[in-house]
Amino acid sequence: MNILVAPIASWDPQSVPQYPHLGAFQAHRKFHIHEGVDLYTTEHAPVFAMEDGVVLDVRAFTGDALGHTWWNNTDAVYVHGNSGIVVYGELVPMGVHKGGYVRRGEQIGCVARVLKKNKGRPMDMLHLELRDPRHSNALSVFEWSHGLEKPVWHLDPTPLLMSIPKK
Repeated sequence: MNILVAPIASWDPQSVPQYPHLGAFQAHRKFHIHEGVDLYTTEHAPVFAMEDGVVLDVRAFTGDALGHTWWNNTDAVYVHGNSGIVVYGELVPMGVHKGGYVRRGEQIGCVARVLKKNKGRPMDMLHLELRDPRHSNALSVFEWSHGLEKPVWHLDPTPLLMSIPKK
């Protein structure tokens, strides 16, 4: 049985944004469709591995390196576990490296402030995605533009998040 732990300490599964909320999976935003779920918290909040897994990659997620001039520089940690590939984005990685192994509940980073400009909504969040590891494109950098269909390897992480027990 794969019992998951919360990726952030202040966990309430009822706080997972649901469509059409801007932080929800598949929410339509100004320039794209949201590829994951935003879990709102505070800057520097610890981020924990939800399950045991292998770190497939640690790389830039937002910011100048990717042409996102409206977002700060943040990174992502890609972990392959029983649930699939979980992408923990908009963080500062800590103690993880490609090819390493993480244990459920281990701190893998802390939340980085992603938004440069305060638009009256939360500026600090963990962006979480779920990908199907059986597809070769599952590790690709992906921006879901309006008019594009959702790739088969790109999964909705909402049910996975909602399955985590409340503390």
